[in-house]
Amino acid sequence: MSDLTIVDNSILTAVATCHTQAAIRYALGLTMPEDRAWLRAGHTAHEILAEHLRGKPIEEVMAIPEIISYLEWTQSSLPENDRLTGENVNKIMRRWLETHPLSGLPFAVPEGLVEVGFGVPLSDDILFVGRMDALAQDASGAWYVVEHKTTGRLDETWRRRYRTSAQITGYVWAAQQHLSAPVAGCFVNGIEFGRLPTDTRKCRTHGVPYAECGPLHARFEMLIEHRAPHQLEAWKRDAITLARRFKDLKSRVVDLADIKGQDISMYGQLNGGCNLCQFADYCAVGRPETTGRAMLVHEPWSPYEHAFQA
Repeated sequence: MSDLTIVDNSILTAVATCHTQAAIRYALGLTMPEDRAWLRAGHTAHEILAEHLRGKPIEEVMAIPEIISYLEWTQSSLPENDRLTGENVNKIMRRWLETHPLSGLPFAVPEGLVEVGFGVPLSDDILFVGRMDALAQDASGAWYVVEHKTTGRLDETWRRRYRTSAQITGYVWAAQQHLSAPVAGCFVNGIEFGRLPTDTRKCRTHGVPYAECGPLHARFEMLIEHRAPHQLEAWKRDAITLARRFKDLKSRVVDLADIKGQDISMYGQLNGGCNLCQFADYCAVGRPETTGRAMLVHEPWSPYEHAFQA
């Protein structure tokens, strides 16, 4: 068991994107202090959706502790007009619940298959773990993964992200192992966390002040993404390769000084990964050990614990 390498989609993606990013975040467990509003908002939305899929009525769902906690946090941490305030997020999520009753969803979730943690072997020495938002069946009985995705904007760029998403492919493959049955694809439930209108101007669409019809402007989208057998086979092959690269990285990088000392590669410069990387500024100044200790905070990532959290 000591030789077992545990990976999740985040680790595999980081290794594929840039070895420096993977080494800092997942081998050393370091990260940048940053705004966590979008993480908190996404977590709150997932808790709401999970309770809804478990069959709880709207008023009971909207009274869960996570909502109250998030509202209290945003009142002291975010500007009043921020799109992620507790009030704005709550209005959007309530509107989703009202417009997506269980009977109207394109799938049904069997009891016990909400928030499904999994750990399936890619090989004798590699375990792939994760946490699916739900496993469901469509009207024909075909199995699907369900993934909730919150975003600042639902547009073509957002849609294209999931057409060949490694997370979706990996979760479909893992779901097949978990269920011992074919899995056709994934329902991607998109929820836009945009700022709802609240002013007194009259809405041309609804004929009332925006303050009254604001929640009606919330935007949602449900994608259906299928995965063919050849995609699943290619994903597994590449995942094993990346997991072994990660194992090698962990053996070589045990301290921040090893990032530069081992000359860990910076592929993000070549594939555009630096554009969204939290460590871009650190790399831009030459990845010095002393600067890194001042800039970075220790926040270890445990993929297994994340997958099987309560």
